[in-house]
Amino acid sequence: MVREEKALYEFERQDAARLDKVLTPERALRLYDAMWEWAKASGALTRTDPLEGLEVDMEVARTVNALKEAVSV
Repeated sequence: MVREEKALYEFERQDAARLDKVLTPERALRLYDAMWEWAKASGALTRTDPLEGLEVDMEVARTVNALKEAVSV
């Protein structure tokens, strides 16, 4: 439920106006580079190995899925 309906409409209006502007490939690359640098600086990209912990996540997913199947039967 949206409590601030006026604010939502204003956001949508501004967003639509923003989408009307053309984003050049050069500007898109600059934005991507800036976001990447910000993510590194903020610590959002702390893992050196992106697959670290994947096995644990997969095992948890298998367990949860098995429980869903067992409960639905």
